[in-house]
Amino acid sequence: MVKQKTSTPRNAWSGYFTPRKHQRVNTPGLGPGRITDFFFEPDHEGTLWQGVVVHLENPPEWHKRQNPDDPFAYLFGIEVSLIDEGGSA
Repeated sequence: MVKQKTSTPRNAWSGYFTPRKHQRVNTPGLGPGRITDFFFEPDHEGTLWQGVVVHLENPPEWHKRQNPDDPFAYLFGIEVSLIDEGGSA
């Protein structure tokens, strides 16, 4: 019996910053919000792409109609940009 090696999935983030909870981000078409959580979505090659759950500050009307009582958006890194709040780390 030959033991097969199982590969560990590769995690990937498509954004230009390292995401952390509570960071304020801008989401094109949805406006600003804060990262509240993370999720992973596999692609056909086994890579797990990391996404962020963003609590929208003021969702647009179309989002409110499509998602009543749900002010959250599930987005990937390339879809969000970090808002510099002027604080120091």
